[in-house]
Amino acid sequence: MTARTDVPVEDDSTKSKEGSDENEMNDMMGKKEPKEVVFVVNGGKAKMVVVKTGISDDNYLQIKSGVNEGDEVVSGSYRAISRELENGSIVRVEEKHGNNGQGTAENNEN
Repeated sequence: MTARTDVPVEDDSTKSKEGSDENEMNDMMGKKEPKEVVFVVNGGKAKMVVVKTGISDDNYLQIKSGVNEGDEVVSGSYRAISRELENGSIVRVEEKHGNNGQGTAENNEN
């Protein structure tokens, strides 16, 4: 199961020009314009990444940009992803059978 959430961010006119990871994260967490994000596994931690989405149905969502082939996208219940998972949360990758070898990540901070 995957979850999708909108994170409000500042518009381009108020963004810092420095371009650091910290400024990028602050941009994603601002209050102006909602952005669609996913979490990817990066060094055993969840990293929030802004994505552009395409078509979707009840089970699938097309990601048009923002993640690369081979990135491990965190999946879980809606509550776990949208309410509990934060940028930098420690996650554990579990191999699941029946999904073509793709794993899922769990929040290990509880």
